[in-house]
Amino acid sequence: MSKKNDPLRITFRLYEKEDIARFEKFRKIIEIDNKSTSEAIAEVFKEYLYNKEKEIVFKDALDDIYYAMRKVFYSSLAPFQANITRELLKNRAELMLINKKLDILINTNSKLDKRVLANLSMELLEEAQYFEKMRELLDIKHDETMTKINEKVKTVKDSEKKFERYRMHNGELDSHIISQKYDELEALINDNRNE
Repeated sequence: MSKKNDPLRITFRLYEKEDIARFEKFRKIIEIDNKSTSEAIAEVFKEYLYNKEKEIVFKDALDDIYYAMRKVFYSSLAPFQANITRELLKNRAELMLINKKLDILINTNSKLDKRVLANLSMELLEEAQYFEKMRELLDIKHDETMTKINEKVKTVKDSEKKFERYRMHNGELDSHIISQKYDELEALINDNRNE
């Protein structure tokens, strides 16, 4: 059951001839429907307020959808981005090692000829300890970077779960918010009457 409030009285004036003509036309239409002018204006006013509330709710919903889509898009790309970053870091480390090896080959090219290159021995193909140690250091740095990236991906996934929980309970919140707005409006009207 809804509680009855003291009626709210609203008066207005129209000064423009076009507005007055529109109002007279409106009054003739409501007379045909056997409604009072007061009832019809109250319906128009209520519909206007209802539409304004809908606009606010829809705007909030559109904002929520927009940010949800951004979060979903970002969170779905975060693991993919982590994989790309992992591969880039690995490839950069390998390229750096290859460049160092090329530098050594170019600088020590006195024994390098086509016969040596055609018959590469295991001794020539074996990686020097310097490069093995360098690769280990780069792998450690790479692992540290990937740990940070994976933590960021986990944070994004956790945010996505929180948003899912918010979205599941959003319907409940909306009715509470709307009823709260009505209560605030009633309180405002009552305060204006008391003044």
